[in-house]
Amino acid sequence: MHPIIIILLIIAGGQLFGLIGMLLAIPVASVIKKASQEIYFAFKNYKIVKM
Repeated sequence: MHPIIIILLIIAGGQLFGLIGMLLAIPVASVIKKASQEIYFAFKNYKIVKM
């Protein structure tokens, strides 16, 4: 991720959930980003086979 995004995530996590939010902001954002990429890839490449 871009460094500015990481800084904004840490600030937002700190404002919403304090110290724990600052520590968990990056891992949670990474999981959400990767999950959305995988879901997009699955829907994009899904094909129904006709016999």
